[in-house]
Amino acid sequence: MKLSLRSLGALLAGSALVVGATGCKAEVDLEGSAETPVRYEDSSPRSEEEPWVSGKNITIDGLCGNIDVVEGSSADTLSVDFLRYIYWQQDEETEARQMIDDDLDYGIDNTDAELFVFTERPDGSSNGLGADLTVRLPTGFDGSLVVRNRSDCPLNPGDIDVQYTASAFAVNVSTDVLGDCRVRGTTTVTQTEADCDGAIDIRGIADAVDINATGLETGESVDVRIAAISEGFTAGGTINADDGDVSLTLPTPASNNFTVQARTLEGTVTFGESTDCSVDWADDTQRSGTLGCGAAQPLYAIEACEDGVGECNVTVGYQ
Repeated sequence: MKLSLRSLGALLAGSALVVGATGCKAEVDLEGSAETPVRYEDSSPRSEEEPWVSGKNITIDGLCGNIDVVEGSSADTLSVDFLRYIYWQQDEETEARQMIDDDLDYGIDNTDAELFVFTERPDGSSNGLGADLTVRLPTGFDGSLVVRNRSDCPLNPGDIDVQYTASAFAVNVSTDVLGDCRVRGTTTVTQTEADCDGAIDIRGIADAVDINATGLETGESVDVRIAAISEGFTAGGTINADDGDVSLTLPTPASNNFTVQARTLEGTVTFGESTDCSVDWADDTQRSGTLGCGAAQPLYAIEACEDGVGECNVTVGYQ
């Protein structure tokens, strides 16, 4: 169970929660608590759907809970399952379920520019309220996809898992607190942004990336695999990680041109070997270097261990 330390006391006044660290993500040990929170949830998800037309973007703005984006069954319909829940006191199920019905708002707003999926709760309601979302993307989708988890709860803020992007041209994912981000895209996605307080795993996309990992990870913090670089593309991208290792995989240098500048404050930088590339090290520590494969652009810049705590290794390889 992931725990956000902010506003924990507001969840259950008087509850004795024992907190113990596991790696760099805290967990709540519920054993021995005087009153431990229990998760109450809907017996089945509440479903909503809206028609989608080509060119219209989709934004998903989750209050708290896991957000999964999967392939839909229709080319022109967005459907969403909302599994509402609350963490509340034991033996108070009736009150808990009443709060789920009264205090958690959800739905899909259909505007001229976008379909906006949301979950929300009013001021003064329990911060134990949230919802897990399963979003079924139209198979014909060709717009920009934004997925945000505001992580606005003290227990299990939730992760983002984008398993399907259809023909989206841009994907933007973000978690505010303790949330991992995973994207499985295609090469139609030429603009990818991720700002997540957890591990980031992005694969299958093309061209531009803007990645920022702020989570306190002890293992691999960022894994980005760029499947293609479009002809004439020069913008490149950035990958920044506060903690943990960073891995960037690029298309084969034999048929693609690019440059990578990589630096870590602690640890080492490793570039994959290729007869089509050359490496220029800043010094003998191998903590900072430039990989040149055919051309100066596109330039991908990597900065690791930005908070200066622990060791972070950077690996750059090829498909």
